[in-house]
Amino acid sequence: MIASRFFTTTFAPVLALAELALARQARPGPQSSGSPAATFREKRRASALRKLFGLLLLAGGAMAFAMRAPAETPQDMLAAQIRLQGFPCDKPLGATKDTQLSKPDHEVWVLKCSDATYRVSRFPDMAAKVERIR
Repeated sequence: MIASRFFTTTFAPVLALAELALARQARPGPQSSGSPAATFREKRRASALRKLFGLLLLAGGAMAFAMRAPAETPQDMLAAQIRLQGFPCDKPLGATKDTQLSKPDHEVWVLKCSDATYRVSRFPDMAAKVERIR
């Protein structure tokens, strides 16, 4: 999100100018004499503008890749979910999946927070069932 906003605000005016310059080069104007030397210059200028355009796109893509958000961990996701349901979890310390109680479409996690430990049962499209263990 931030990278795309940065890319749009920084490179959009430059890209618009490059496209405008390419469009002007594509149509013959009064400055074009039609001589081989003039067409060679126009082609060279258009080629340079295309390279500049490609370089700007490449740089913007590299910045967007470098500025991506960190991946969300299961413990952060579970802590946010139980907080929304009214349970305190100030600092999530870890989350482990309970493979014995988990079933297809029903995950059971043990979430350890700084102040308590919870068993979180998750069903698709429903609120989680939260039990305080310790």
